[in-house]
Amino acid sequence: MSDDEEFEDDVEIPLLFEQSYLDRFHHLCGFPKNTRILCKYDFIKWWELEPNNTTRNVRTSLLKERQNRVASEKKLLRQSELKAGRALGSLCKNIEKGYSDYTLLNVFAGFNDEYDFAVVVDTRPVGNSLKKKKNKIYGFIISQYNEFNCKPNIFALNLVCINHKSLENNFTKNPAFGRKLVALYMCSVLRMKDKNIKKECVLELGGGVSNVSAFLAYIRLGFRADIDMFQDKCISDVESLPMSIDLTNLARGVSKSLSRSNRTQSTSSETSIINAAIGSHIIQFPREPHNWKNIIHMTDRNVQTDKLKAIQTEYYDILRVHVVANPTSFSSSVRKHFGVPSR
Repeated sequence: MSDDEEFEDDVEIPLLFEQSYLDRFHHLCGFPKNTRILCKYDFIKWWELEPNNTTRNVRTSLLKERQNRVASEKKLLRQSELKAGRALGSLCKNIEKGYSDYTLLNVFAGFNDEYDFAVVVDTRPVGNSLKKKKNKIYGFIISQYNEFNCKPNIFALNLVCINHKSLENNFTKNPAFGRKLVALYMCSVLRMKDKNIKKECVLELGGGVSNVSAFLAYIRLGFRADIDMFQDKCISDVESLPMSIDLTNLARGVSKSLSRSNRTQSTSSETSIINAAIGSHIIQFPREPHNWKNIIHMTDRNVQTDKLKAIQTEYYDILRVHVVANPTSFSSSVRKHFGVPSR
């Protein structure tokens, strides 16, 4: 079999994050001044240091360093990408290191073109230092095409990371920053022109409902628990919560104000997502069993936590019924959680 025959069925996966839209979204969603959202290609160019030609010794040192590095231009690029990936991984303080390292390896080593990436950086000069540049990276987002076998032809939200320390040092606290990155992912999926790609967004939330701030952030943006994803062993960890939103049904939802008034507005899907990300609105759908607006507004954290625990129990009760009825469709860890043996 020739190489051409072996790969003739390969399908080129389109990029999710395009620089032209990243620039437009930056303006629409009100990211801090002196920042820019970059696609992977433009980030690599931003990350590379400019040669310092102030002295002959420096020029000689740089030349010698380049000569000692891998001669192949392709491998040289790969080396630069891996350095960028390692720098980004060190910013993910609240994410399990093995997971973030594995994801960034796939993004920057070029092993898998199912991943795409966008990052927010400072546009002001930072000097000829990678350490200083790393401190000017404020957050990034990674998507993965076909991450879940039960959700084919979908770009999943794989990883979101915020550099809170640098963000607060250079700007004021920005609790909406993470939501804005998630909104970027949603709006990028929304504008995909490839008819083979479904207009659905999906993620796996580590810690589930107990990860209160993240859970409510996704709720604001219209994500809801997707318990069906545990079936067919699509999600194996019962402590995680799959969440999804079908963007084709977004028009049926209501962009409801999160102020004490009950104002609603009829807007485009893109605007509804951005308003929810900024924090002024929440995306709600007809006949929902929970009043998410009231839950978000709860000032007593103990009451709010108790309410969310009760909701999590509801999810588990629904899942238990399915696991008991058809245990072989679920992973061993899910069966173990409910004390259900495999038949």
